[in-house]
Amino acid sequence: MRGLKLEIDKEKACCRDIIMAINRHFKEGQYELAYKRMADLEESMQYIDSLEDRLKEQRRIGLFSLADKLNRRGWKAQVIQLNAYTTKQ
Repeated sequence: MRGLKLEIDKEKACCRDIIMAINRHFKEGQYELAYKRMADLEESMQYIDSLEDRLKEQRRIGLFSLADKLNRRGWKAQVIQLNAYTTKQ
């Protein structure tokens, strides 16, 4: 899971860099380059979405695994909400 979080953070940093490049290209009148960077930004955002989906799935699997381990130890445990979300701190 750490690897996915790191990859997401790297892609978000890349998006910030692309946004800065887009702004620079527009200021310098290099519209064709700006549009190419916008396509790159869209691709990076889609990649981030797919990574976040994979991270959510890994968390979900972890919850079910934990509930299963607790049940085997005699504790009554179950995952009660499949679409739970995390809050940013």
